[in-house]
Amino acid sequence: MEIIAAIIGIVLMLIIAKVLSVSMKIILKLLLNSLVGVGLLLVFNLLAGFFSLSIEFNFINALVAGFLGFPGIILLLLLNR
Repeated sequence: MEIIAAIIGIVLMLIIAKVLSVSMKIILKLLLNSLVGVGLLLVFNLLAGFFSLSIEFNFINALVAGFLGFPGIILLLLLNR
């Protein structure tokens, strides 16, 4: 009986470790894309300042810019006007 309980415990630990590692990968990718988005927003705001255009910094805008890249910046610009 103890062997079966140990095997079930090991299998459950492996399942939990797999779920947590996948979740961490998604979270880390989301954070990396957000940082890229903030960089894109910074560059855009520096260059677009000459034309009186700007996009505010927030987490959602950073995610959109990070996931979609330059088309995401265009989308944010269209949505802000």
